[in-house]
Amino acid sequence: MGPDPSGNSKLSLLFIAEPGVPAHRLQKIRANLDARIVQVYGVSPDLYDSSEALGINPEGSLDMQVIADISHKFPHTTAVVCLTEMPRHSGKHPLIAEVNTTNCLAVISCPTLEGPCPRRRLAQTIMACLARMDLPTNPGTTPPTRLAWGTWGKNEHGFSMRARVFTGELRTITGMVVTNEPLHTAPRLSSVLATAAATGAFGIFYNSIWQMSSTLSTGRLVFVAVMAIALMVLWLMYNNRLWDRPVSKNRAWLITLYNVSTVVTLLLCVIMLFAALLVFTLVGGLVIISPEFMEQILGYEVGFTDYLRIAWLSASMGVIGGGLGSSFDSEEDIRRVTHGQRERQRITEPEETDEGSA
Repeated sequence: MGPDPSGNSKLSLLFIAEPGVPAHRLQKIRANLDARIVQVYGVSPDLYDSSEALGINPEGSLDMQVIADISHKFPHTTAVVCLTEMPRHSGKHPLIAEVNTTNCLAVISCPTLEGPCPRRRLAQTIMACLARMDLPTNPGTTPPTRLAWGTWGKNEHGFSMRARVFTGELRTITGMVVTNEPLHTAPRLSSVLATAAATGAFGIFYNSIWQMSSTLSTGRLVFVAVMAIALMVLWLMYNNRLWDRPVSKNRAWLITLYNVSTVVTLLLCVIMLFAALLVFTLVGGLVIISPEFMEQILGYEVGFTDYLRIAWLSASMGVIGGGLGSSFDSEEDIRRVTHGQRERQRITEPEETDEGSA
């Protein structure tokens, strides 16, 4: 890494973006990033990208050898920028970016950039990191380095950008939930949905459920749904061993972030599951149950609200009766659902060497 030894002033940048949100956002900002670089550095850059997971050592730090191995596939690059989904910290502060000025290497933690316009934040953070590498710029052009969401400081190898403790942690947790991709995780619970739908469908055919839904207050119906969703989240956490425990004190806070993001991710997934069940049972009830027959059972004139109350209670029953005991569709889905699970897959063990080797 560093200037091209051939003397070519062409700017060549390698982006190593982890699969998922980092790689997706990089693709979305490529054109914008190219325009920003041309404006500041006066040359049209060669942008290379590699979508690979960054390794970490058993202590939880980035394995620089993995980055070096990827970089060797792209010789004569001016600088390397790594985009990771891993939350990183410097003391109590979320670590947004770190720049090694000697090797022209930057590592950016994408979860710390969550908030309004995250792609714009990512592009501006990349430009700020490049500015710290002292690359030759257009005469009279000052690369932007100051950003509203982070503060630069010096470290052993160059510079690091840290976020504020409170707002930074909120952005980090939100970003971790986004990188867990709950919209893509929910379909991995298709077996849970099928079992819950079969259980919830009984509410359409049993008039005792109709009578119960008509006598329960709105507050009780909401409480039943909340309890059903909470129990389902707890079951998924317990059954799939998704609750992480810190192995050392210096990683305790990071593991707390992992657990919070896991709970929020599963909560969103189960809420989507409940919403799907609600729509399913509501449509089924409107099609199957005639208003006249329901009026005979309940003893009063019925309306859409009564169908909605039946569907609500049936969906809650479906989550409790059908969802508990179920799990994700495959072991691969479990390994990809949370940061803690994905982190365990990226740990690189130190290579063993023979004592007698040269």
